Amino acid sequence: KAFMRMLGSPKLGRERTNLIFALFDLDGTSSIDKEEFRGICRYYLGHHPTVPMLEAEWAKLDQDEKGYAALADYSRWLRMS
Repeated sequence: KAFMRMLGSPKLGRERTNLIFALFDLDGTSSIDKEEFRGICRYYLGHHPTVPMLEAEWAKLDQDEKGYAALADYSRWLRMS
């Protein structure tokens, strides 16, 4: 519980962004793919995202259609969301 409270702290800012990104970068590539992003969405929503919602948010995140998103892309997505 303490870890989840810490992640929700507004004081963390950039550190929280980096930590959440790293937690969901399961393969350690310094990027996230759509499946890893599904986990991030589930974290923020508190439930599994619908397919249309996931597709819409992924399109915002992966604007270049590379099939993955770097930390800079994720940070931009967070600011837009």
